Amino acid sequence: EGASVFLTKAVYNRRRFAKFGIVSNMMLLYAGIAAIVCVFCIKALEIYSFAAVALILGFVLYFRNMGNPIAEETKMNWLFLVPENPFKKVFFAMMAGTYETAMDLLPVFVVVGIVMKESPFVVVAWLIALLTMDFMLSGLGMLLEALLPASAMDVVKSMIQMIFKMLALLAIVISYLVGWLLLGECFAIGINVVINVIGGGILFLLYPSLLHKGVQ
Repeated sequence: EGASVFLTKAVYNRRRFAKFGIVSNMMLLYAGIAAIVCVFCIKALEIYSFAAVALILGFVLYFRNMGNPIAEETKMNWLFLVPENPFKKVFFAMMAGTYETAMDLLPVFVVVGIVMKESPFVVVAWLIALLTMDFMLSGLGMLLEALLPASAMDVVKSMIQMIFKMLALLAIVISYLVGWLLLGECFAIGINVVINVIGGGILFLLYPSLLHKGVQ
């Protein structure tokens, strides 16, 4: 009911269109890339590195986010017309994208974690890091969509989004490398999660105030 329909729709659509109600094309893509990286690390480099798989899947997730999943909702009128609190509507719409990403990554991470003999704690930490990154990038794309004039060409909008999201990704990568060099992998993942949550939270708070009033 109410704002939660935006999340419920994503859940029902996945059950309806995904193979066996679970397996999507994006999940298969993640699985294929993860398999290639695992084979390369184990056979060519002779190392077991879950971080290598997670980082590469993170870059794939970044390019997938270029499509700005929540833009699919803002293109339609339902997000504007549903008589609910704008913060609730935006929250559930963003959670729909996070749900899709989690469903695509979770089975892949479980299998890769077993193959790479990684600690369940590290696997869960990486999953949270990628989900919060996706949330933050979706919030950035959503806000830029609202701030850019409707008259602007789609190509221009896409370029601007790419530049800002690339800067955000660069900040994430730098913070991760610095954290790893200072105190190790777990600390680096934790720093990334904190940055993603704070950044995504700020972006989330900014957009709903524009949803009904528009940009002044």
